[in-house]
Formats: sequence, structure tokens, C-alpha cells
Amino acid sequence: MPFPRGLQATGRGPFPLPPFYWGLNGIFSVVGSMATMAAAVIFGFTWAMLGGAAFYLVAAAAARVFGAGAPLPGAPVSSVRSSPLRPDVGP
Repeated sequence: MPFPRGLQATGRGPFPLPPFYWGLNGIFSVVGSMATMAAAVIFGFTWAMLGGAAFYLVAAAAARVFGAGAPLPGAPVSSVRSSPLRPDVGP
């Protein structure tokens, strides 16, 4: 759920519009899978998986920092900011 929740914050403030993030997701999906295969061959499967887990921990920490003001799923409609991706939600 991190990617869909992150898309809710796009297009506001300093964040680019959603197509930028879809492209970034595609690029890093390809680069990440190739880097994982190379790391597994060079360092071994265990180290490749530990490295992947470390990247996910860094991403989780960054999501907490950047998503501090984001509404939680199931929040009352009055506390949710309007979003171009969710026109049914009011201010």
C-alpha cells in the first residue's frame, strides 16, 4: 500500500504529478531486479536479500518522514484533503 498512499500526496506542494512517479516506479523495478541478480551472483543470495531488506527499511523511514501529515485510510471525510485522484472526497 505505500505506492498508492504516496500517490495521494502527488501534485501538491513540491511533489510532481503522478505520471512522474509511475515512470520512476517502472525504472526502479527494472534496475532493482537487475541489481538484485548481480548482488546475488557476486555476494550470495543471503546478502542480496539482506540488502533488499535494508532498502525497504530506508524506504519505510522516508515514508514516515514525508507522510507525517498524510491522512490515514478510513479517516473521516472532513479531515481528508481533496485529491484529483479521488474526486468523491471533499475538503
